[in-house]
Order: sequence, then structure tokens, then C-alpha cells
Amino acid sequence: MCALSSPDPRTASAVRAEFRSSQTEHYALTWRGIEVAIVFQRDWTGLPDCSYDHLEVMSVVPRQPLPMTETGYKSAFVPAGSIDQLGGPLDYVTRWLDHAAKSSAWKAIERDTRQGSLF
Repeated sequence: MCALSSPDPRTASAVRAEFRSSQTEHYALTWRGIEVAIVFQRDWTGLPDCSYDHLEVMSVVPRQPLPMTETGYKSAFVPAGSIDQLGGPLDYVTRWLDHAAKSSAWKAIERDTRQGSLF
């Protein structure tokens, strides 16, 4: 007689989370004196017809604004392979920061940070 085993009790979310954690890459970057952490997950969706990579960019403690986010945290989904085509997560984020830093809003933040604020 064959013994039947019960199905795997893990949910689809748990399996996806386990897969993602094994595919997670961590990077550190110092950009204009700001310590930045980068978390990169290739093929985050795991779907062949809808494949996206996931990128998280955050300033390290103390959390401070970055050119593309006032909160110091940004999450982005990009078509799979796009980040690798542009040199990988470090190059991609550096270019993103440099480009966003050209905005007048960021220039004002940098100016205020350098000179300090009385208000």
C-alpha cells in the first residue's frame, strides 16, 4: 500500500519570497558623501511573459533625501535585463542619482544642507 503525503503547506507567497531571497543582491555606494544601500532582485515576477527586475535604493542611517526621493527610499520595477544592459545595479543607480541631481529641487536641498537652515 502506498502512503500519501500531504501537500506542501507553504503558500505561493512563501515560495515566491524564498525564491526572491535566493536571488537578492546587495550593494553599497557612497554618492556625494551619502551612504546608499541597493537591493537588486532579478526577475522579481518570475513570469516569462511579464519579467521585471526589482531595485530598492535607500540612504543609510541617518535616512536622508536622495535626488529621486524625499524620503530616502525608492522602489522601482524595470523590464528584466535593463539594469544589466546599463552596467549593473551600481552603475544604474549612480547614473540615476546623477541625472536626478540636475533638478532645481535637488540643488536647493544640497544648498540648504551645506549652509544649514534657521527654520
